[in-house]
Amino acid sequence: MNKTTFTIDRFEGEFAVCELENMTFANLPKEFLPEGAVEGSTLSLELDADLEQTDRTRIKGKMDQLFQD
Repeated sequence: MNKTTFTIDRFEGEFAVCELENMTFANLPKEFLPEGAVEGSTLSLELDADLEQTDRTRIKGKMDQLFQD
């Protein structure tokens, strides 16, 4: 699984300015952060391929039901 770690540098309005592992910055909406995240918090973002496949299968089943001949 792909995983990225970042640190919250500061907050500006409704965004958290985060420093990424490659020392660049990205703005994330505060609503994406877990409760209790503050300046200096280190967080990780991970791609979950297994969960993605489960969701794709579930959604395909719903679409198949919706668009039956």
